[in-house]
Amino acid sequence: MHARPGHVALCIAAVHLLLALIAFNPSPHVGGDNAAYLSLARSLVERHDYVSLWDPALPAHTQYPPVWPAIIALFWIVGFRGLIAMKFIVLGFSVAAVALSYLWLRRTTTAGIALAVGVLLAVSPGVVDLSHWELSDVPAWAFTMLALWASTHLVGARERTLHEGEPRHGLWLGVLVAGAVLGNFTRAAGLPLVVAALVWLAMRRRRRDLAVLAGVFVPLAFLWWLWGKVNGGPGYLGYLWAVDPYQPRLGTVDAVEMLDRIVLNAARYANMHLPVLLSWSSDQRWWLSVPVVLLAVVGWSRRLGRPGLAEIWTPPMVGLLLLWPA
Repeated sequence: MHARPGHVALCIAAVHLLLALIAFNPSPHVGGDNAAYLSLARSLVERHDYVSLWDPALPAHTQYPPVWPAIIALFWIVGFRGLIAMKFIVLGFSVAAVALSYLWLRRTTTAGIALAVGVLLAVSPGVVDLSHWELSDVPAWAFTMLALWASTHLVGARERTLHEGEPRHGLWLGVLVAGAVLGNFTRAAGLPLVVAALVWLAMRRRRRDLAVLAGVFVPLAFLWWLWGKVNGGPGYLGYLWAVDPYQPRLGTVDAVEMLDRIVLNAARYANMHLPVLLSWSSDQRWWLSVPVVLLAVVGWSRRLGRPGLAEIWTPPMVGLLLLWPA
């Protein structure tokens, strides 16, 4: 357990890369979001605008945040384009996310637990499966872990007190801001991380750090909100209360229907989404996920005496997962 964390992270990432290449699936994802991302990237490259090319009216696009299409567009410019190219871009983010997850855990828990969870993520069937789908989930995960890892290096963090004399607070603040802001504009579900970071910095009375994060995020968030407002987008809460964000004509849910959604989403995560991380099967396996969730709750509660960014972020993120139309 005395190996350097960076070296261990590289080894774990290499294992994940090997397994992901072995399991690589060249077939396109059938959900349709991938084609939308590719079209938006093409719009950025060819029209220098953010419009829905699949609509003959070419309306301004307000649903998907622009970072993931912009990343695809950057690769498009250098000739790396198409769905297969998107798969390899996602694979790169998946490798980075696994490594960053280990590095964050190495700072927040014991070396043994960090290694065990890092290896679990590297070989997890669900994670390996996600690594070749052309969606924004994995890039958002990578940006999230980048922010969480950076937060453990900041002055005022519990983990930094264990590493006296650790320099470069400004550098790590920049990394945290970049990860949180990029994550928010990669997936709308990234908003809880930014809010949690603002709250955490306020709790730590890091006023300058708080001002830096707010100074970067608030203007960008305002511009994205204004873009949606001017172009008829429903806004964040509009998508949250929608019956189906992909079919606006279906309208919104009421309070009772929202409660039903919460129960249904909780059942889906317990029976399918969490168990699939450990098995290729999507069979109902609540008996596998419930103990893991209980252990996570116990671990989370034990750290509330001096919470880190992850502890502040977890409740709003879980709440959003339960509220979001699946």
